[in-house]
Amino acid sequence: MQENLLVVRFEDIKEDNPTLLMNIARYLEIPANKIKIVEAIHASSLEQIRIIEHKRMGTLSDPNKSFYRSGKTGQWKTFFTPSIEYQFILISSKTLKLADY
Repeated sequence: MQENLLVVRFEDIKEDNPTLLMNIARYLEIPANKIKIVEAIHASSLEQIRIIEHKRMGTLSDPNKSFYRSGKTGQWKTFFTPSIEYQFILISSKTLKLADY
């Protein structure tokens, strides 16, 4: 992988937030310490983001209209039909390999 490219996968974020975010901050040359990282994790938690979304958009008549789904890995499997999955892989296979998928 190239030194000027940092690939961050959603699955990696779910596994070890503080360490990964500290590495991202270092890569981007953003000053950060453990306290700032923990505060950022809390501020961007699914619960906090949904509170912000509710303040901005009000109560959604259809929960599927929320920009934020469950925050779980692998959820795409419930939305992709086999045909869509096949097309997606055809189109994005090089990028998926770059991200170690």
